Formats: sequence, C-alpha cells, structure tokens
Amino acid sequence: MAAAPIPVPWIAALTPVMLALLMSLIFQQVLALMMGLIGPAMVLGSWWESRRQATRAHARSQEEFAVAQAQHVREVSDMRVREKARALALLPPLIDAAGQPLWRRSSLLEHGCRIGLGFAQFPEGHGLLGSEGMPGMPCVLDPTQSVTLVGDESCRGIWRTIAVSWVLSGSTTLRVDEHGELPRQVSGLSDASWVGTLEDVPEQCSVVIVCGDKPTVDVRTSGVNSFSTIPDRLSSAEALWILRRHRAIEEDAGTGVERDVGSRNQLWCSLSQASPTWDLVREGPHGVIWGATGSGKSVTVTSLVRSLAERYPPESLVCVLIDFKGGAGLRPLHDLPHTIGSITDMEGAGASRALVGLHSELLRRERILHEHQVADISEVDTSVALPRLVVVIDEAAWLLTNFPEFHSALSDVLARGRSLGVHVIISTQRVTGVLSQAMMANISLRICGRVVDDTDALSWIPDLSPQLRARVRHLSPGEVVCAGASATPSLHEVTSIRGALPGGNPSTWRVWADPLPAEVELTAESWGLVDDVPAQAHRSLGPADAPAGSCLILGDAGSGKTTALGTLAALRPQSRRAPTHPLQLWLWWTQSVTHHDSVLLDDVDQTLALAGPDGAHVLLELLQNFSGGMLMSAKPDSLHQRALSRMCGSSIVLPVEKAETREALHGLHSSIPGRARYQGETIQIARGPVPPEEPQWEPVLPGPGCCVITRFPESWAGAPISRVLSPEELARQWHEVGEGADIILDRVSPLDVRGATLGRIHPPPLPVPDGMVLVWRRDRFDVAARAWWKE
Repeated sequence: MAAAPIPVPWIAALTPVMLALLMSLIFQQVLALMMGLIGPAMVLGSWWESRRQATRAHARSQEEFAVAQAQHVREVSDMRVREKARALALLPPLIDAAGQPLWRRSSLLEHGCRIGLGFAQFPEGHGLLGSEGMPGMPCVLDPTQSVTLVGDESCRGIWRTIAVSWVLSGSTTLRVDEHGELPRQVSGLSDASWVGTLEDVPEQCSVVIVCGDKPTVDVRTSGVNSFSTIPDRLSSAEALWILRRHRAIEEDAGTGVERDVGSRNQLWCSLSQASPTWDLVREGPHGVIWGATGSGKSVTVTSLVRSLAERYPPESLVCVLIDFKGGAGLRPLHDLPHTIGSITDMEGAGASRALVGLHSELLRRERILHEHQVADISEVDTSVALPRLVVVIDEAAWLLTNFPEFHSALSDVLARGRSLGVHVIISTQRVTGVLSQAMMANISLRICGRVVDDTDALSWIPDLSPQLRARVRHLSPGEVVCAGASATPSLHEVTSIRGALPGGNPSTWRVWADPLPAEVELTAESWGLVDDVPAQAHRSLGPADAPAGSCLILGDAGSGKTTALGTLAALRPQSRRAPTHPLQLWLWWTQSVTHHDSVLLDDVDQTLALAGPDGAHVLLELLQNFSGGMLMSAKPDSLHQRALSRMCGSSIVLPVEKAETREALHGLHSSIPGRARYQGETIQIARGPVPPEEPQWEPVLPGPGCCVITRFPESWAGAPISRVLSPEELARQWHEVGEGADIILDRVSPLDVRGATLGRIHPPPLPVPDGMVLVWRRDRFDVAARAWWKE
C-alpha cells in the first residue's frame, strides 16, 4: 500500500530540520539544531497565517456577495411590484376605466384596448430586461388592426369587451337587439367580428382570438406571434351601461313603458313587458321572492323594481337597497335615480344604520300624516312631498341571522308600512325558518322560483294547481309562480327590462344620511361631523361641542390619534406639547407647567411604559394632581388606560381592531382614520394642523467643583471632577461635599441617593436619556451630557 504524499509546506519545513540535525551531529553544536528549528517554525507560521487570511477574505467576499445579491433581489422585486401596479393603473378593466369621470375614449387609441391579463416579457431597454416574465399583466390589442373572436356562446362576455372597446376607440355607435345583446360585427378604427369556427375568420383579419375549454384564450397575430391571456368579460348590463354612459348606443325612441303619475292609491308593477301588471298596494303591500340558488331571485327582484321605476318618477317613488351579496345582486338598481341609499354586507355598521334609519322614516311619515289629519298616504295631497318607499332586502336570511334585532324592526315595518306608503320586497332562499308567521301575514305578494322541496312552495302558496305543484321543483331559471292577495297562482317568465334607465332627477328624499366623508376640513366653525342617523343628516361639531378640561383619545396605530390631537389643540391656542421621554417630561412639568396651561401628551402610554412601574406611578400622580386641561392619546389596550380615563372628563375612541377591547370601550370597527365615537355618537374628526413640536430639553453645564455619585468610578477617569464617590462615601463625606456643589448622579438608584443624603435629595425613579446624567443643582434637578467637558 503506497504512502500518502506529504504536502509541500511540510516538505519545506522538514528539510531544514533534517539538515540541522545532521550538522549538530557533525559539529557537536546545539546552536546549529536551534537555528534549524527556527526556520521551519517561521515557514509554518507564515503559511498558516496566509491561509487564515485567505479564508477570512473569502468569507468576507461571500458575505458581501450575499448582501449584494439580496439587495438586488429586493430591488428587482420592488421594481416588479411598481411596474405591475403602474401597468394595471394605466390599463384597468374597461368597466373600471369607463366609470372614471376623467376617462376619455382617446385613451384606448393611446394605450391600446385591454382584453385580459397574461404573461408579459420585458422589451429591450426596460429596466427589468433579463429577469423572468411577469404574470397578471394587462394584454392589449391595437384597435387599428382588425380582430376576430372564434368561439361559442360561452364567449359572449369576451365579445362584449372587444365590441365595446372597438366602438369606443373609433368614436362610433352601435345598435342592440330587443334583448340588449350586441351585434356580432362592429366597426371602429377597424372591424371586429365574432365567428363560430376558424374557417369563418375573414381573410383581412389581423388578429384572431381563439376560445377553448381552458380559462385562457389564444391570441394569434398575422405574424408568428401567439400568446395566451385570461380574458376580461363584461356582463350585458355592464356593456350597456358603458355604451350609454359614453353615448355609443343607438336605441329606438318610444320603447319605454308609459309612466303612471296619478294618485298615490296605486303602485303598478310587472315581471316583464309581456307579463300582467299588479297593483302592489292591493296585492301586497309587501312581496317575498324565494327559491333555490340559481333560480333567478335577484333577476326577479331587479325586474320588479325596474318596472316600478319605469312607471313612476323619483318624486313619487324611491327605494333603498339592503343587499347582502356584497352589492352584486342588485347592482342594476344602483344607477336608478329612484335609489336613495344602499347597504351591503361589506359595510360593518350598515345594518345598524338601516335599522335606525327605517325607524326614523316611519316616525317621520307618521308626523306628516298627523299634520294633514289623514290615516293613509293615499289621502295626502299630491302637492305634499311624500314619495312611496320600496325597501329591497336581498338575502334576508343572512341579515336576520347576523342581526337578530332586525326581526322586530322588520316586523314593525311590515305591519305599519301599508298606510305609511312603505313597501318591503324580500328575497331569500327559503321562507320557513327565516320569516315568521306574523311577518308572512302582512306579505301577500308571493313569488316562488324553483325549490328543492315542494313543501317550500305549498306551505306559503297553498292553492297551487296540480300542474303548478308538479312543476315547482323543475322550473327553469327565470320561471316563477306568482300569487297575490286577489291574484290566483300562475306561472310567469321573468325577463330583464332593456333600454335606457328611467329618467328624472335623483330624489332628495333620504331614509338615512350618506356615510360620513373620509376627510373633513377644519374650519373656525367646525372641527368635525356627527353622523346623526335618527335625524337622517350630518351635524357639524362646533367649538362649543369640543371636549372641555381633559380628554383622552384612544385608538390603534394608524387610526388618527396624532391628527385628532392636533385638531383639538387648534381649538386651544395656548396648548403646549409635552416631551415624550419620562425624565424630560417630569423635569418640564415640575419646572415650567402651570395650572393655567393646556398640555398635549401624544402616545402617553408609551411614555408610561418606558418609565417603568415606579416611574409610571410618579408620572400618573403628577398628571392626576394637575388642575389644567390635558389632551392625551394612547392605545386602547395599554396597561394605564383605565388610570388615564379616570383623569379625563371625556374620551374619544378611534377605530379599534380587537373586538373585546372595542366592545368594552363602545368603539367602532373602521379603517378610516379620524372616524370615532364621541359622547355616544359616530363622528369624523377634521384634519387639523400638526400638533406643536415636542420641546427640546437643553442640557446644563455642571459647575466647577462638582461631585459624581456612582458605583462605576472607573468610567469617570480623566474627567475634571473634584470627587467621584459611591453612595456610602457620600454619606460619610456629606459635610465636605456640602449643598453648594452640583452633584451628578450616575447609575445609582433613587433609594441609595435618598439614604446617602439623609433625604435631602429625592431623585425620581425615571430612566435617564442615553448619553445624559442627572444633576442636582441645590434645589432642582437637570440633565447634563455625560462628557460635557469635551463639547
């Protein structure tokens, strides 16, 4: 077995050793052996040191490379996020872009027509060239190049996007059929068409979009380029809304339904233009629509309310929408001039707002009837502003489950609504278990779609014919069985009413006030707005409504505490802002604050936490004994929140995320800074000026002959100090130190100082700012820089 080769450094080290050993044997001199050993040792040491330095240099370069690589990755990631946000802001979906007040058709020609989202590669010269492509980027087509969509009926939403974009980019118009659908060929700056197969694609077409079974479509150009995209889709209502908004649709005049603006004793409605009409006052006065998922409940509700709006102007009829499908179920009704309010399950306080608003509306209508000495709205003269109100509730089961208090309110409206001109239209999947017998006793108009169990229909429409009873479980979407107070059960088909929205100026009638604005400007007369839901209005908060004396502002980070503090401080011109460091606050307060001052303490809970248990007790006692006014802000879950609240005559609770804390403080859940609860009401605090700047405490210069009391005397070596003593030494030499010299306290406890001075000096148990020391100057405390003699 061959021996392993000896590393070169070891060969270089052993050779002199062998020679030195040989020479020491020949000359019989130990010095020769020593000289031979010193040389190899130096060689080995030099080799080892060079290797160690090389290893360190390599480790440093690896670390620097890793840091640079991480920085590069972050920069590229940030650039990608910004680039994607910029692209999506520049090319939003057509429904979002067309709804913006300043959007113009010319932007389609300038930036191209967006057809969907896809995978984008960065072009030459782009800052992200060389990095991987980015998904979710807008895919655009040039509207000057003709395009053809190839696909079946499932592509209709894609075609609406293309057709509307092409018409808007070319500033042309188009006509829709009687069902509101767009033609399969439109013209703009170029032609766009929709065909069923690739064989039907026109020869002059430049771009072909092929739909398949996948969620993406293939976009093929006249060259070799091809890419996939997830297409944007428009519903029929969205496409028509965009076209009407930008006056790009041709509609036949005279297709609307004739309006009935007669007396108040009737309210005619229908489910389609071909269905019979019913008098909601007689057949209702309230209606319920129920059926399984996908049976067409929202479409039925929309058609019913739209038919009312076609017949009656906003002066005679208004409606409010309570939609718990996130606002999508009743979206076609939002643009009606009759719609004066809407609430969805996306709004946390929406149901409570509706509850109070409906109760106030009933009281208001009763007052109007009492003033005119009549018992029914139909007897009120038409010159009196009192429109009939239709309350539309979609997904009532969600509402009544999550807000049980709505049971009694809804029952009250159903019972009293007939004479007051209030009509309720309810949509739900099932009636049983959702609406009580007492509620259904006041609901005579009953519309049933397809149900899973026919007992859901028989229980509430008991006089169904055998034919309808057999069909009720197999109805197609849009088919319903309708029965009223005098109308026998019959089968009807629901179709959406097409055409332009009913005209008229939006009604000024309000059941509840609009939500408070997210921002309010501070004026001399108002520092905020109150959401006065019972009065159905907003009320200004004037200087007389501002908190008097001390006030505590509570809220999470980002809730607007400092802004609210600045707004309230603007109402107190003599306000002074306190330092945030515990010791500086104590010094400032004990030496410069008078009982006539108004003091601002921002994030006082953080100051108390930094002070520690003993220091917090000292500061709380200082605040409690203050008879002037204080404006303080703190987090709602701080340890000292209750102690601070006891000092204040009023409090303002800004948004609080934690549910149990919010309930204990009677606060609210909101993401709007400045939204608060004050004196039992919801308010929006105005955005005032920034609070005064925090005062800076100037350090003093200890006088000559000063003395240092410390347990770390070595840290004061070389300082121009006459004495450096421990607390025990100070107690023995107090008569020599005397009370005339400045005494510097360096990292000694207040208890040690009080004991060493026999109670003559009482330092506060508060932390000293970094780089500072506490100084006793005969009758007061100050702070000085630790190395003041070097400055």
